[in-house]
Amino acid sequence: MPPDAGEIALMVTIPEVLRHLDWRSRCRKRADCGLCRGSSKGTVAYGDRVWHCHRCHAGGDVYSLVRAVHHCDFLTALRYIARLAGVRLDDSQQDNRRKQTAERKRLENAAQRLSTLERATRVECRDLILACERVLATPGPWDDQQWRRARAAFVLRDDYAQPAYTLLSFASPVERAGYVLHPETRAQMAAAARRVGYVQTADGQRVEVLQ
Repeated sequence: MPPDAGEIALMVTIPEVLRHLDWRSRCRKRADCGLCRGSSKGTVAYGDRVWHCHRCHAGGDVYSLVRAVHHCDFLTALRYIARLAGVRLDDSQQDNRRKQTAERKRLENAAQRLSTLERATRVECRDLILACERVLATPGPWDDQQWRRARAAFVLRDDYAQPAYTLLSFASPVERAGYVLHPETRAQMAAAARRVGYVQTADGQRVEVLQ
């Protein structure tokens, strides 16, 4: 298995990179800065693993040095340091690593969007339950319009709001994602949860849907 970026960085020292970049050393642990063109003695202080310019305040490890000089990304700097270290990198592995990183970021962004949608939908269901309970708590006697509102509140609460809230709060991630991302199936999912009387969690536990 080829060495990773951290292992490759340990194979090349800062002084070696400075010499390869033609930065003039003034004395031990001091050099001219090739970025800000500082020529006063001791502009850049460096050790084997880190460097810092006291004039332009650039600094870091061997990768940051290469990136600062060549204005490149990390992978280009990695290839540069690998060549100095005599390590041959497999381009296909680099491509796979880049694809894996992009896929991981895509999944993280999708999970974040889903979490935002889920929170918004849970609040919507909670508010709907509260609105129904306010209607049902209205003191009688009721006229025809109030009876219709009360009947509608019963339907919403029993057939939609509470099962939907249980789905969002306790169901497995797959069910929650399906509910949040596909509004056209919400009523059917809530009805199905109410019909069977429970939702199943990610670890297989059953959570009862309030009737």
